[in-house]
Amino acid sequence: VIGGSGMLSGAAQHFIKKGDRVTILGRDQARLDIFLTNFKDRDVTVLSQDYQDTQTFIDLIKNIQTQQGLFDIAVSWMHSKGNITLTRLIDYFSTVNPNIIFYQLKGSENYNPLTLTFQ
Repeated sequence: VIGGSGMLSGAAQHFIKKGDRVTILGRDQARLDIFLTNFKDRDVTVLSQDYQDTQTFIDLIKNIQTQQGLFDIAVSWMHSKGNITLTRLIDYFSTVNPNIIFYQLKGSENYNPLTLTFQ
């Protein structure tokens, strides 16, 4: 869940409560740590990485999938500043993990955050 300690914390909680293995990526380590305190007994990994650093972010996704296996589902929320990273992420998934279910949520104070774009 990209943005799982912020905008998508509800989505992250949903998957965790279902018993799924969940990896949450966010930009704010302090928020990730606070989020994790509620789920210490669950299979949750939190990682801090700014998606605006495109190559480092993609490399992190690759490393996670190498260590933990391919994702079944990915849910992402990024500001428009992350469009390059989002495009690279979709390209990566379509090549390496074509069966992934990928949800991209678009939202901000100017848009409805519940609008889904299926890729």
